[in-house]
Amino acid sequence: MAESPLDLNRYLYYRLYTPDGPIEVNTTVYKNDDYLGRISAKSITPPHTVTSFTRCVAKSELFASVSSQSPMDGSTLLSVFGDPGPGLSETEPMALVIDPPDTKASRVCNLLAAESEMTELIKPLDEPYLYYRVYDEDGEVESFENFNTADNSLGRILIASIPPPHTIATLKNRLAGAEWIDKAQRTAMKLFEDITGQVLIKEEDDHFFLEDRLTGRSESRPMALIHPPEKHTPVMQARALYDYQASPDDPHELSFKKGDIFDIINGEGKWWQAKTTLGSFGIVPSNYLIIDSASPNSK
Repeated sequence: MAESPLDLNRYLYYRLYTPDGPIEVNTTVYKNDDYLGRISAKSITPPHTVTSFTRCVAKSELFASVSSQSPMDGSTLLSVFGDPGPGLSETEPMALVIDPPDTKASRVCNLLAAESEMTELIKPLDEPYLYYRVYDEDGEVESFENFNTADNSLGRILIASIPPPHTIATLKNRLAGAEWIDKAQRTAMKLFEDITGQVLIKEEDDHFFLEDRLTGRSESRPMALIHPPEKHTPVMQARALYDYQASPDDPHELSFKKGDIFDIINGEGKWWQAKTTLGSFGIVPSNYLIIDSASPNSK
């Protein structure tokens, strides 16, 4: 009896994460989704185990899907050429979590997908979001993930961008990262079920995820994120040396003119987190700025 031929055009779909959120993949399935990748099934070294899939990263965990609550064992066989199996559908991709975050490791991992060609397909924008409003002690503040210029304290993240396992801790960590809340202050951040503030979500409330009772699924009833109290430390200020036009592809970038002054929130790396004199938050290229000599932290 002749054996059935294998489907050599099959792909395994995946998303990459660190504990703080998703990582862009080099080879995307859709040009308007930077986080969904795929690997040709025939490119994976046999036997097709979790370990062979994750061989590109020394320290990682592989989840059968983004919604899985626990990682798969390294010896688990993946049904790469069978049905059903994890990662065989773009709507249920596997999730690879790199911990601790290692950008070099994530680049190596992306090499695994190198033989998949970039497509020009457009993904239908129907993925579910989690909506939330951002506040500090004095009232609402601008969200870094705002999408409505008429209501900039309303933010949203894709539910698929929350790293597995889906717990209240990973949700709060993802939201804190999206809103640039310092890791040392995240334990003081508060998250309420909605903006009435009647139900405080605690880290032991994982049943909200498990029972699919998580609120914030609609703009009309967002969750409420309360910033921790600000530490009153001297603010480092910087002055723009040149004009800069923000990239239309990155909503976090700020445009500015030569001579503009910024309060620097985080002055590490090539892109600094900054606040303008008008109160807008964003990122600015550090090579366009000079630290103001009158700044309290410049000495």
